[in-house]
Amino acid sequence: MKKIFSLFVCAVAMMGLAACSEEGNDIKGNDIIWDIAPSEVRIQLVDQDGNNLLNPNVEGNWVDEPIELSTSEESYAAVWSRDELRPQSRAYMPKFLGLVWGEVIKGSNDSGYYLYFGGFPGDSDYDMSLVLSIPGIDSKYKFEYKHDCDWKNNEPKISNHIIYNGKKIEGETIKLTVPYNSNK
Repeated sequence: MKKIFSLFVCAVAMMGLAACSEEGNDIKGNDIIWDIAPSEVRIQLVDQDGNNLLNPNVEGNWVDEPIELSTSEESYAAVWSRDELRPQSRAYMPKFLGLVWGEVIKGSNDSGYYLYFGGFPGDSDYDMSLVLSIPGIDSKYKFEYKHDCDWKNNEPKISNHIIYNGKKIEGETIKLTVPYNSNK
């Protein structure tokens, strides 16, 4: 029995030595696990003076109004409380939430209140036509959102842009100039 056990221990040790060879220790691009953030469109409603009309402290804001965003397939009503949407973990996985109100962290270059549309997997491509409808405003705000994730040299190259009124807007944020909410 001791002989069988000794042979087993030697076999396990040999497998361990074979697994620790110098060969294959060069890290190549395809050995990296990429953590790509989810993609989303941020919509900011501003007045003609640049005041953020999604800020609940601004007079004439649009917070809690039945704003909708439509794609060619479906419409999404704005969700004004993120509490029921919060994950129970710290993992930041792509999860489509629809159209959700929130605030970008203060101190960043792009801070403020927004409507977010998305939570799309960031390693995929998206090209969609979107229409924002605000109650009491006859005109509809139509724009295109495009997200590309191309792999070059085993690295992701991500680009986002929005087309509004024939102009390309870089990034994920569109500022729409709207009138004050006369109901507030």
